Parts: sequence; C-alpha cells; structure tokens
Amino acid sequence: MSVVLRCLGRPTDGSGPVGQYLERYDPDAHHGRGTADFTADLAGAKRYATFAEAWAELGRIPRARPWRADGKPNRPLTTWTMEIVPVAEAAGG
Repeated sequence: MSVVLRCLGRPTDGSGPVGQYLERYDPDAHHGRGTADFTADLAGAKRYATFAEAWAELGRIPRARPWRADGKPNRPLTTWTMEIVPVAEAAGG
C-alpha cells in the first residue's frame, strides 16, 4: 500500500499549502534550512512504499545543520503538520 504526505498547515496558524501533497523535499537545501515543494495533483505527489518510509521522511535531518538553535534536532519538514495518507484514500477510494 503506497502512501503520500499531505499538508494540514502550520501548527501555529494553519497557513501553508493546506491540502496539498509533498512533491519534493530536500532537507539539505538552503544550508540545512530545507526546501519542500507541494502539489494539489495527487499524480505528482511523492509516493512512499510504507507508512514507516513516509514517517522517516518527516524526520529527515539535514547534514549541514542537524541541530536547531534551541538544541533540538532540525527537521525542516515539521514546519507544517503533515498527515500520512494511503494513496487509495487520497484518491477518494
């Protein structure tokens, strides 16, 4: 069962690419601040073979900046609240 990551918005205010799917993610971009591209088109979403694989993507830490200023691990994708959704469910099936 393949899954995708769907954005629910920022935890603080709900802003961001709400309802869109992760298309590309590079935690090492921008000197470890990361970059993520989202798409409204499920066909363009990055797919993961398992829930565990998608979960690992959420926790990826950049090599260039592994720690945040507050001493916690740097996980740029967690800027947004994300949900892991089976492709069949995202497609309405």
